[in-house]
Amino acid sequence: MITATPSPAELVVGLRGPSPRYKRAEMDRVLEHLDECEQELLSVLREAVDDVVGFGEREGPSSFALLYALHLLARHRSEAAHELLLALLREPEETVDRLLGDAVTEDLGTWLYATAGGSPQGIERLASDRTVWEWVRSAAVDARAMLGDSDPALRDETVVFLQALLMDDEEPDGGEAPTAAAKALLDLGHGESADLLREAIQQERLDPWAMDASDIDIALSEAGQAGEYVGGRLARYLPEDDPHKALSWWAAFEENRDDSSPWLAPSPGQDRKAVVKKAGVKKKSRNKAEKKARRKQRKRR
Repeated sequence: MITATPSPAELVVGLRGPSPRYKRAEMDRVLEHLDECEQELLSVLREAVDDVVGFGEREGPSSFALLYALHLLARHRSEAAHELLLALLREPEETVDRLLGDAVTEDLGTWLYATAGGSPQGIERLASDRTVWEWVRSAAVDARAMLGDSDPALRDETVVFLQALLMDDEEPDGGEAPTAAAKALLDLGHGESADLLREAIQQERLDPWAMDASDIDIALSEAGQAGEYVGGRLARYLPEDDPHKALSWWAAFEENRDDSSPWLAPSPGQDRKAVVKKAGVKKKSRNKAEKKARRKQRKRR
């Protein structure tokens, strides 16, 4: 008996709704027909962009449909997803956090890079927009660094962009975007930026929990050759040999999960600050009250 191949809509619908476990079989079926499923995956993303509140209500708090779709679209290098993703990321912090959870700090930079088609303009605008959630901006900075590392023609202008963001007087003290720019310059092994980085640290432009002057020479000495940084990021978040590796380890998919662990990403919709507080661990720079107190203290000196 010949079994008809499911339609793209039938394949993608398997990724929707509650996901108490990682949907490995459903992901495999979509991966086998990724070309045909691209438009359906884009429809999931477009639905979230067009109606962020309704999308979350329809899918429910334990749905990973949007994350599955974004991961697959990034793996497919879908440039059609890029503008939709950029639009979604301009939503308020609470909305983006609820929809994407810790994917913002884990996977987002790679997703932005993989869907950009080599074009930095949209990523630069996102990284420079101070109305955007700072952790989204940080991911955009990482994506911009990946573009510069993967394309020698973009490397010089990448450094110029990162240096400008690093020393932008409009950025708040200890901001995540300039801190991400500093890290990116080190990851790219740009030794000519060392003095500028020391100046930024002296002027307290960077998050002191993330970097101090002693990190600079060490990081530059350990930086790899061109292409190694982006290669490492892709190997971690979009590995060619294991399409499930980047998502399947999340705490939300553990059969007997303990969401108090600060090392495993909680599910979308979960209060991450409560998780960190419960674990008794300070998650670097995510606590706004602590960041404001540190900035105020620096200004008094």
